[in-house]
Amino acid sequence: MPQTIQITESFTEVATKSIDERKRLSIGEVAHSIFKGISRFRIFQGADGDVLLRPVVEIPAKELWLYKNKKALKMVEQGLQESAKGKGKKLNQSLLAPEE
Repeated sequence: MPQTIQITESFTEVATKSIDERKRLSIGEVAHSIFKGISRFRIFQGADGDVLLRPVVEIPAKELWLYKNKKALKMVEQGLQESAKGKGKKLNQSLLAPEE
């Protein structure tokens, strides 16, 4: 079932494009400059015919647990912030060795 969303934000025109002979609208270079690393979009059509592209980021199923576990996510975010500030510590490589 299609999702209906209410939009109350302002939009700025970033490009004008033409549809090619195969009825395609290419926005690759525009999307690349605005949405670095994003390759998937949800497409919405307004009552007046306006089209909205909403960037979508997909999370692998095996990593979804982290986003569902707020405590673990907070710990990872804290670790990333500490690392960015140079407060990280070297990992004890023996912790990565398989258990016997």
